[in-house]
Amino acid sequence: MECKFLQHGLAISYDNITKPCCSFKYDPKNSGSAYDTDLATYHASDYVQSLRTQLENGQWPTECNSCKVKEQLGKSSMREMGNRSYENYTATDITLEIRPGNVCNFACQTCWPAASSRVTSFFQQAGFKVATPDRPKFGIDGNANIVNYEFLDSIKHRIKDVVILGGEPFYDKNCLAFLDWATKNLSANMTLFTNTSIVREDIISAYPGTLTIVNSLDAVGKPAEYIRFGTEWDVVEKTFNQLKTFKNVKNRVNITTSAYNFYYISDVIEFLLEDWPEVVSFGTAGEEKFKESVVPLHMREDIITRLQSVIPKIAKANIVLDQKQNAVKNIGSIIKNLQENPYNEEQHLVLKQFSKKLDTVKKINSAEYGDYLKELLND
Repeated sequence: MECKFLQHGLAISYDNITKPCCSFKYDPKNSGSAYDTDLATYHASDYVQSLRTQLENGQWPTECNSCKVKEQLGKSSMREMGNRSYENYTATDITLEIRPGNVCNFACQTCWPAASSRVTSFFQQAGFKVATPDRPKFGIDGNANIVNYEFLDSIKHRIKDVVILGGEPFYDKNCLAFLDWATKNLSANMTLFTNTSIVREDIISAYPGTLTIVNSLDAVGKPAEYIRFGTEWDVVEKTFNQLKTFKNVKNRVNITTSAYNFYYISDVIEFLLEDWPEVVSFGTAGEEKFKESVVPLHMREDIITRLQSVIPKIAKANIVLDQKQNAVKNIGSIIKNLQENPYNEEQHLVLKQFSKKLDTVKKINSAEYGDYLKELLND
């Protein structure tokens, strides 16, 4: 086994810690601030070499548990995606993943405080934990530890691809500062993850390299406005279509699958079928309360029927083969879990309590956003 992130990946997390990829669960004892790390020799360090050796011997490092779990479930992992993506890299090429800040105008149901200042605010109001000892919290103003980007100068000539995480990159001031630095110092392929609420034509037109914009879409219409709170669906749809018009932009979509949207994933697929993006990826909300097992057994048949109904449509659509296979694989995994996983009443209760607390501070009612959400989240 190998992971090419251990040769080519460099992720700077929200708390300015260096790690090989954004899914990597770093050990604070073996990780340091990007300011204090020799980024030019990071991949040759004893720590990274030890991770590589474990994989070569067929052992999963504890830091790589996210990929281990996904691969055991038959889902695409970060490791697999990296091995495909880095096939044409030279020995010194690097992908930089960076989260400059977390200011966001959305508070999505499956998001977490480090990725959204608005989630942080609602979590605090609802009484949820927003920090752990190894992950110091962001304030609700989204202040991060990264204040300038000169520490990247030693490797900027090696950066072939860059991935910007937020917050909302077109909204967060720290992300905008990084975009300004990148425009002056890089020509790398850049990927942005966006909630598709904002278009910054000035940034898009100024960047000298190719931009890949990944639109996060978990549902369409009214359910989207609950699942990705802050959404105005008409605005998101208009923005999504506008982003297709830029010649230097490659449009992609990421669907985060969870109990909130298993029923609505088929609607997203239908929405995309006529003009399938370059890539549609499927993420997974990892906490137990978001998994297939929290869906009551009597609700599963309708979800399975809806998911099965789009599989032949994907097969007939004008979509490249690997994208067809990836979509069918991920949909099939959800169907399999719904068919085989026993109902977890305890975690379903956790989900309902979690959702009700957030509904209270958001001043919304899940029952008003769709019959599926009404039945799933209410007694």
